[in-house]
Parts: sequence; structure tokens; C-alpha cells
Amino acid sequence: MRYVLVLLMALSFETAFAKKKGKAPEGCDMYFSQQKFCGVVTWTKKPVVVAAPTAKDAAEFDLKLWDLNQGRQLNKPAVLKADQQLVVSLYMPDMGHGSEPVVLKKDDKVPGLYHVTQVLFSMEGAWEIRGRIQQGTKTIDSAAMPFMFK
Repeated sequence: MRYVLVLLMALSFETAFAKKKGKAPEGCDMYFSQQKFCGVVTWTKKPVVVAAPTAKDAAEFDLKLWDLNQGRQLNKPAVLKADQQLVVSLYMPDMGHGSEPVVLKKDDKVPGLYHVTQVLFSMEGAWEIRGRIQQGTKTIDSAAMPFMFK
């Protein structure tokens, strides 16, 4: 009975999260529904399973943001306003914790492209790559990409 209650609570939370965030359009790994931005993740160094991960084991990925305000095609890069910034983090929902902070660097030559390094998963299991668009200290939009690390 206790297991069923926990499962129902988890499903309820996930349903509420999905409704709030909106369904990601096809081809989007992350969907920032308020801004109508699509995030596409491309692993440049895939994560590996090791007992005690260190910086040399860290994965890396590129996150490309696309602006969907003009339609559903991924052809216009999303550009944040001057007072906005993107924040990326890792979170393990089943365990209620994150991981070491990642390093995020905006590509100065390619609009909408961000390089994410020092991606360390502390254990195997279900993770989320979370993105937040902040204006000052206020989060104005957020998105998450489920990721199974094993």
C-alpha cells in the first residue's frame, strides 16, 4: 500500500510537471515553453560509468537553442536578451539530488550554441539535464531532458 501511494504521488508530480512545461515539439530534447525555445543536445564526449568519477571522466555536450516563435522548424537560432542567461544543471529525481556543477560556455561565433563541460553523473540511474533561462535572479523559463545513465 505504501509503495502504491509513493508511486501515485510520483506520477502526479510528473503529470503536473509535464502539463506545466508543455510537450516538446518533435526534434526537441528540451522545450522552454514560455519562450518557445527548443533545445537540442548533442553529446561531444559521452558519459562513462566509473566507480568514482573524476574530471577526466567528465562528459561534454553542446546545447543548441532554436527559436520556435515563427513556426516549428529548427532554422532560427534562439538568442537570449542581454539581461538573460542560461543555466544548466544535472538532477536525479528518484534520489532527490544533483551532481557537481557543470561548466557552461556560450559560443561567441554560433548564435544559440552553448558548450557544456564537466558533466559528471555520480551514479547510474534516471537523470535530468535541466535548463533555466534567468533574468537577473528570476527564472523566467525552464526545461528538462530525461536521461538514463547506465
